[in-house]
Amino acid sequence: SSIQAGLWLEAPLAVLEQRIGARRGDASDADAQVARRQFSYDTGAIGWTRIDASGTAEETLARVMREHTEGLGLTA
Repeated sequence: SSIQAGLWLEAPLAVLEQRIGARRGDASDADAQVARRQFSYDTGAIGWTRIDASGTAEETLARVMREHTEGLGLTA
């Protein structure tokens, strides 16, 4: 048996725009305009666990691990 969970990673638009502006040689063709358009969408209610992804990748991973170990009653 496996445990599956939906994670909704989110960060302020300014953080996303800064990350997009700093990309070099990235496979994505999304630019700041695409981010702004996506940010304006009404996603409705989201039942997934929301994770603050405004920090580094390592910080985001730590938040995911903390959320899911605590939420499942596990120890890290």
